[in-house]
Amino acid sequence: MAKELLKIEQEAQNAIKHLAAEFNYVEELQDHLQRIEEESEHIPKDLREAKAMLRLFKLTAREEKRVAHSEDELESLLEEFGTLLPREQKQKEEQFARELQIASGLLKKLVSFYRGEIKGKIIDVEKEEKLLTVLEKNPKQKDADTLAVRKKLNEEFFQLNQHVQNLLKWIETNTMLAENIQKWAADLEV
Repeated sequence: MAKELLKIEQEAQNAIKHLAAEFNYVEELQDHLQRIEEESEHIPKDLREAKAMLRLFKLTAREEKRVAHSEDELESLLEEFGTLLPREQKQKEEQFARELQIASGLLKKLVSFYRGEIKGKIIDVEKEEKLLTVLEKNPKQKDADTLAVRKKLNEEFFQLNQHVQNLLKWIETNTMLAENIQKWAADLEV
């Protein structure tokens, strides 16, 4: 039983480590987003920031893959260990497993490399910035079209910012959950 508890503690620690890395990448992504919003008149620089955001998103998605693997492993370890537990502890183990499934699913929805909502918004921001570059060079279309694109770009910034805030919240939630699982396993070990 001590061996299983140690595995659970180690896997929870592994998940915490990957969540911390993911959190750092998302905070850096958020900094780039703020820079783009603040310097909306300097389009070439904004394009570089959008490309940097895509690179950071790729790192975030890669880290999320590691987090998902750790959480899946943690879930299966909890399930295996649950058969050895008394009824009141089994309920706690089942609660942790449910919470892991929910939190993990929401993170995947936001950060999935192929279908993630954040990636789509970053790509939209990059497209709008490129369109602004073209419009700035054409004086005939500059005024009306530029205003429409800037309005759409502001909407994209708002939505992307909301997704990033949700992601940070869910990373914190997953981290607390992994810490609780780690503490629970340590308490059982004693």
